[in-house]
Amino acid sequence: SWTDSRVLPFLVLLGFFWMCFTMIQIITAFYIEKQIGVEGVTNIQQAMMVALVCMAIMAVLMQTVVIQMLKIKTRTMFRVGLPVFVLGLCVLYFASNVILLSVAFGLMGASMALANAGIAGGASLSVEPNEQGAVGGLLSAAPIMGMVLGPLVGTNLFAVYGPTFPVMASALVLLVLSLYALTVRVPDK
Repeated sequence: SWTDSRVLPFLVLLGFFWMCFTMIQIITAFYIEKQIGVEGVTNIQQAMMVALVCMAIMAVLMQTVVIQMLKIKTRTMFRVGLPVFVLGLCVLYFASNVILLSVAFGLMGASMALANAGIAGGASLSVEPNEQGAVGGLLSAAPIMGMVLGPLVGTNLFAVYGPTFPVMASALVLLVLSLYALTVRVPDK
């Protein structure tokens, strides 16, 4: 059950994490135009492509090299991954060019690799072997809920308060989530 105290903290972490991620993802093209000052559809598309490629490269490097080489513990992954996303959002907030935009998205990619794996691993370690299928189903639903809420919240915040507000709102939510993550227990198995 999603109310199971062993699983609920991980569902909260995953749902809010994905809400913030999709909130930023949905406004990125507008942000590039309004805040960074890139003009023209083709230039905005190219800037966004570069940023997303940087995100993907960092996520893959983290998953295939860093996490494997360092054998990072599950709890460490999400406890580090969440603040790294906050750092990426802070870089995005101050980004004045495509290079800083790409650095911000690279940090978000590293965060995605760490946080997603850590949260899923922590939830899996928190239940019994015969409950793995059920927790897997819940873990697949939490990001989807975040992906439904993120675009709704992000576009409304952007429209009402301007381009930087969704970025700072996401950073604040993820900062609180980072502090909350310090209280989430992961069994050593």
